[in-house]
Amino acid sequence: GGASSRGLYRARRRFVCSLAAYSVACYLLQIKDRHNGNILLHASGSLLHIDFGFLLSNSPGKNIGFESAPFKLTSEWVEVMGGTSSPWFAYFRLLFVRGFLKA
Repeated sequence: GGASSRGLYRARRRFVCSLAAYSVACYLLQIKDRHNGNILLHASGSLLHIDFGFLLSNSPGKNIGFESAPFKLTSEWVEVMGGTSSPWFAYFRLLFVRGFLKA
């Protein structure tokens, strides 16, 4: 649908909700190897990590570095939410904090 369609609204809402849940889970479980090739975006808008080969800092070999950020929030994802001053980004922050506090 278009920029103001019901379908886009639902997809964006699912994206924001799943991204907040994913971010909390990655932070708490310290999931690594979070490059874009390991992330699936479903047509419904839901985000899913699809490769759990390297969990909890387990990696093959020595000296293989993973990102040090506690969770991944790319500029592309922020753009999908409409930027850092958008209502969707504010909703993401609210869900992230709520999820963290519940955990």
